[in-house]
Amino acid sequence: MRRIWLIFVLVSYVSFASVGDVRSQFPNITSLQEINEHIDNLKAENSPDAKAYLAALYFLKSREVKFPLTKLKFFNKGKRLLDEQINRKPLNIEYRYLRLLFQHQIPSFLKYNQFIKSDFKVFKEEFKNSLINSTFKIKMVNNLLLSDKISTDNRELLIKIKSD
Repeated sequence: MRRIWLIFVLVSYVSFASVGDVRSQFPNITSLQEINEHIDNLKAENSPDAKAYLAALYFLKSREVKFPLTKLKFFNKGKRLLDEQINRKPLNIEYRYLRLLFQHQIPSFLKYNQFIKSDFKVFKEEFKNSLINSTFKIKMVNNLLLSDKISTDNRELLIKIKSD
C-alpha cells in the first residue's frame, strides 16, 4: 500500500512539475526541440491546466515549423484545445490570458481575434478575486503589455489592474 501511495505522490509531483515548468518559462519557450519536449511531458497529463498549456505549446509550435499546412495544423490543434478549456472553465483568467496573448500575435487572416473583448472583460473582472498568486498575475499582465497590438484602452486597463 505504501508503494502505491508513493508512486501516486511521485506521479502527481512530476505532473505538477511539468505544468509548472511550462508556466514559469512561458512565453519564452522558443526552440522547436524545447517545445516538443514540453508537449511530450504535457500529453501524459489530464489536468485542465496541462491541456491549456499544451494548447499554448501547439500555438508556439505553429510558429516554428516550416510548412504552411503544418503551421495551420498545429494552430488549429491549439485553438481547439484552448477553446475547449475556456468553455469548461470560462472564468479562469490564466486560460483567458493565454488566448489573449495568441489572439494578439496570430495573423488576422486566421480570424482568431473574435474573443479579445470577452477575454479582456473576464480577465479584468476576475483578476482581483483569482486564486492565482500575485507574482504570476503580474507576470501575466506584463506579458500582455509586451504586445504592440493591444489597444490603448486595454493597455491602460492592464496598467490600472497592475497598480491596484
